[in-house]
Amino acid sequence: MTCRQTQPQILARRLPRILCLLLVSACSHIQPYPALDTPDVAADPQVQARLILVGDAGRPVPGVLAAVRAWSDKAPESTTVVYLGDNIYEDGLPPGPAVAEKAVLDQLIAAVGPARGIFVPGNHDWRAGRSGIERQADYVQRSGASIRLLPAAGCPGPATDDALDGVRLLVLDTDWLLQPAADASGCDLGADASSTISRRLGSAVAQAGDDVLVVVAHHPPRTYGPHGGFFDWRDHLFPLTRIAPWAWLPLPLVGSLYPLGRARLAHDQDAYSKHYRAMQADLATAFSGYRGARPLIFAGGHDHSLQVLARRQPSDVWDYVLVSGAASVDKLTAVTHGPDTMFAHLAHGFMTLDVYSDGRVLLRVIESEPVGVAFTRWLTAR
Repeated sequence: MTCRQTQPQILARRLPRILCLLLVSACSHIQPYPALDTPDVAADPQVQARLILVGDAGRPVPGVLAAVRAWSDKAPESTTVVYLGDNIYEDGLPPGPAVAEKAVLDQLIAAVGPARGIFVPGNHDWRAGRSGIERQADYVQRSGASIRLLPAAGCPGPATDDALDGVRLLVLDTDWLLQPAADASGCDLGADASSTISRRLGSAVAQAGDDVLVVVAHHPPRTYGPHGGFFDWRDHLFPLTRIAPWAWLPLPLVGSLYPLGRARLAHDQDAYSKHYRAMQADLATAFSGYRGARPLIFAGGHDHSLQVLARRQPSDVWDYVLVSGAASVDKLTAVTHGPDTMFAHLAHGFMTLDVYSDGRVLLRVIESEPVGVAFTRWLTAR
């Protein structure tokens, strides 16, 4: 006589297999991917400009900022440090004394040193509203003429920065673009803001000439972290650690409800949401006319990892997407890889771009624990 198994019995029998599948399919890159030795490139006097790209530094790792300062000190007259948004966790710069929040900004400003600095707003900066963005802009700009928040006045941009020889920076406030009813007052966008922004982007691209064109914003076009739909074993088995790092309470299956639910009910901060995809499609259209001889690079943060992504197919607009969002304590999040991944690592750090007088572009990924260059690559155009 055969006994029919109940659903709980079937689930108990299958649970080990399910857990194994989760662990195998949801492993984050705690070691660099791919495991290649890419030695650093020796210092060269032909370097005419350096960009230092630091994302999500609102709860900064001291080692990251120390390394940023060390790299900015090498050639401050030809260096710009760009903070790629989420400069203050969790809720931007509030009114009043805001002692703790301003202390964070002071640390970021100090890491710029004698170089130039650009702060870009992120979604956490916007939690204090447009007035919070304006307060942050006023605070960082009062620290010195060489530091600014762009785009100015809580507007979406594009803002252009041509201070570095051979580099055109295009700065966008992508969180403004993601807001369903963003405040456009004082931004001179006319009746059709989207059309005006697209037209201005096209004009800025056309004027780039032979300069290396680097777009900097908070939200990258694509990512292989949680904002791109990837969650690792910890999200599935120990979901409470995302709320409190010490809460290692195993909740198998129950924990998987959050990743599965988020995949189906994506909010606008996730790259697979309808609004986010529409924004990036609009940006890709605006940049589709780029015909420069140098690589077209998009640098953002948002996901808390280090990723270097190449073009996936000939029709792609971006030659390289850089995700540099790993500058905060307790903020590292899962990361996997795709067919376009050149480098991925769950580690604190930042990236640099060196532009040479002959037009070559060198990318470095610099990690802080231990301090060192983890990845180098010469970037080429299509």
